[in-house]
Amino acid sequence: MSLQSKSLNILLTGASGYLGQHILHALLTKGSIANEDASIFVGALYYRSSDLSEAIESFITSHTSVCSVQCQALDFTDKAAVYQFLNSSSQRWDVCIHTAAMASPKVCQENPSLAMAVNNPIIFFQALQQHNPSLRLVALSTDQVYEGTDPPYRETSPTVPVNVYGATKRALEDTCQQYFAQSGIVLRSSILLGPLAPFVPAHDTFLHFVSSRPPPQQTTYWTDERRNVLAVQDAVQIILHFTCRDTKSVGVYNMGGLHSYSRIEMAQAVFAYHGYDTSESLQPASKAQCQPQAKEVPSPLDISMESAQLMQILPSRPFKSLEQIIQSTFAPQEANDPIIVFSGLQDIYDPNHRPLGQLRWRCAPDSWSPTTGREGCDGSWRVEDNKLIVYPAAKKDYWRKTYYEPLLLKDDGAVLEYADLHADQHYTVEVKFDLVAAAQFDQAGIFIRCDAEHWIKTGIEVVDGTPRLSCVVTNEFSDWSTQYWGSFRHLTPDTILVQDVEMRVHCRGTSFVVEAKMGVKFDFIRISHLRVFPDKFAAGVFACCPEDQKGGCATFHEFRVVEGSVMDHNADGNHEE
Repeated sequence: MSLQSKSLNILLTGASGYLGQHILHALLTKGSIANEDASIFVGALYYRSSDLSEAIESFITSHTSVCSVQCQALDFTDKAAVYQFLNSSSQRWDVCIHTAAMASPKVCQENPSLAMAVNNPIIFFQALQQHNPSLRLVALSTDQVYEGTDPPYRETSPTVPVNVYGATKRALEDTCQQYFAQSGIVLRSSILLGPLAPFVPAHDTFLHFVSSRPPPQQTTYWTDERRNVLAVQDAVQIILHFTCRDTKSVGVYNMGGLHSYSRIEMAQAVFAYHGYDTSESLQPASKAQCQPQAKEVPSPLDISMESAQLMQILPSRPFKSLEQIIQSTFAPQEANDPIIVFSGLQDIYDPNHRPLGQLRWRCAPDSWSPTTGREGCDGSWRVEDNKLIVYPAAKKDYWRKTYYEPLLLKDDGAVLEYADLHADQHYTVEVKFDLVAAAQFDQAGIFIRCDAEHWIKTGIEVVDGTPRLSCVVTNEFSDWSTQYWGSFRHLTPDTILVQDVEMRVHCRGTSFVVEAKMGVKFDFIRISHLRVFPDKFAAGVFACCPEDQKGGCATFHEFRVVEGSVMDHNADGNHEE
């Protein structure tokens, strides 16, 4: 069905992923859509728990759009769930844009059976074909179906994947041909680059990684692994062309940019954009020189592709140059788009006292010399699979004056913070973390700091053997409130695990609103004010162990700061009866 019919029901898988979010953004803003009067309904499917639905609702509220979106979690490997979803849908789906994937080659290599089930969702495609035999399928494959020894690769080149990820995507192509030979198109995508995901945190691109390692930090980049670079905006334009305009083209097409680049060449281009000196910070090396890391997951060396066949059926040549991609990635964003001040934990390196990019430790957990009574003992931190794992040092915390005798003044807990937020602007600070608590008052969460006498720490804290949602607001004296947190389990009789805690703090000047996600939505916890008027303040993640360190640790999965706030908690301004 084309947009000429005035309505289109689109099923988008992988909606919370990097590409999926950019596709959603384009549909909501009518980017790459021919008929502005068409009515579009999008079923946005994702696998993991996500804030996507709330972010989309907020975006639609503040923007003009005729596109309706319904977000839903779905496991493609669960046959009953797949059929229940399709059978209960009030829409007959016209198109499926399939971007969902287990996209980490390392994870695929370690879990080959699961990777095949996820990346080649036979159950899902069977059910789709039964739901609508004429359904249009636009599916994403990868350039890693090629071996990497005989570039440039064309659609007629042999496909010899060297890793599990490539093999699962090659199987996907066969399944698409089996069920959607007359209505399906498969796009073998190269590496996608561009701005951060527009709605909720997703993975950063290679360009963001390079940008996070400015001089004088030294980083090694491979010289002999080459791929075409493709702007995510160009990929979206192509996908929506085959979704909304050209619904007749079928088959498998390479979808790469105009040129291929090595990792070192991409890094050099990013440094040139920022005006950095490349002479010492960028360390070129071949993959063979990077052993054993380079052998952990097999990967093709040079999978440069030609996309001539694709360009023959497109109305224009959409591909941006690498320089244009970098410009669009780091240039200021348009008004009304969410401006991400800081996203991810990619600026954290090893604990060898090297610079931390945009983040700085306040009282690093491994910075103490133990004193009498074990204070400062057993603190450490590391980064593992893009997660920050903190074992806070014993008997370090934040507290000022209130209640305890003798007078308690603590200003030495472990905080990793972004310290360049302007107090006259609005921000939202977001975090997702796990806490293993092994002692009284073990805690972790978000930390907001104006100075030593004015700060907020909020998160999960174990009190008398039970996890509590905790908030300490300090204006010279500390004020502590807690409430029930029911989601946890015991690892041992004395050790508690609290998983997937999602919290956010809305910062409006020096007034702050704390929220926590309880179930499927964020709930309001507290409004507070810091009685100080600084030019700037800091926001970060913290973990504290006020008593002895008995194995307590925090694992931070996500951390970001966004300009603006989606908080809607307004009074009418008139409380008189």
